[in-house]
Amino acid sequence: MDLRLGRELTVGHKVHLNAFAEAFNLFNADNIARVETRAFLLGTPATIGDSTATGPTPLIFQDAAEIATEGLTTAVPFGTPSSSTTGLSRERQIELGLRVQF
Repeated sequence: MDLRLGRELTVGHKVHLNAFAEAFNLFNADNIARVETRAFLLGTPATIGDSTATGPTPLIFQDAAEIATEGLTTAVPFGTPSSSTTGLSRERQIELGLRVQF
């Protein structure tokens, strides 16, 4: 959540003073960018009846034991967040400003 607070003050006859505070990622929340999606493999297409036509290609669910027997290094289970944003506003940032108009 981003937040901006501001206040305008009149100083003198024609001088205006604007003060503001901005906070980006105010609650310092993680912004998930990628989730582990490895859980299924493509199977072999099934034949339809006695014909040579093939049906839909099935998805074969793989549990952690099957992934381990394949020698894959998937240390995180399916659905686990694996990275957060790499943008400029990953962590909480607070800015203060002052503007004088005359």
